[in-house]
Amino acid sequence: MPGKRAKETVRRKRDYVTWMAVFLFFIIVGFELMVVLWLPTKLRSETIWEREVALEEMIALEDLLRAQLSSFKADDKFQEGEVALAKSCLDIYARYLREYKDKLNREQIREIYGDLKKIESIYYSRWKSRLFLIKTEKLDTSKFIVQLQKKAGLEIKPQPPLSGEKDK
Repeated sequence: MPGKRAKETVRRKRDYVTWMAVFLFFIIVGFELMVVLWLPTKLRSETIWEREVALEEMIALEDLLRAQLSSFKADDKFQEGEVALAKSCLDIYARYLREYKDKLNREQIREIYGDLKKIESIYYSRWKSRLFLIKTEKLDTSKFIVQLQKKAGLEIKPQPPLSGEKDK
């Protein structure tokens, strides 16, 4: 019986259709292996590069802000203090990033980048327009002194105007 089955098998001719089917089979298997092996590696490397790009953008923004604030000229000591506070924050960030930038995850990078964007928006929207949080006001006390002198019955001497004020 075993010999009978061997005689009944279909014999294929070796023609171009057979070779084409075998060739296409191996190409499809090869592409499937490539997708299974190469695609996860590619996706993993892109997420790594995404973190690196975000890190570099954050460091570039931090350096830009430090350069802009170091060359910023304020009008008085209160404004200088406000800018100096932001400079010291940026210096602390610079030291931190220099030491720990390789250990930061994406969430930490996003948080620091958000803080830097807030400082940048304050710089461009307020400080460049000379709008500071601390405002100095000058008080003209000459009117109050005159009233106190009248109440006390003292001789009223005209007060010289404060420096920078003009007579009305």
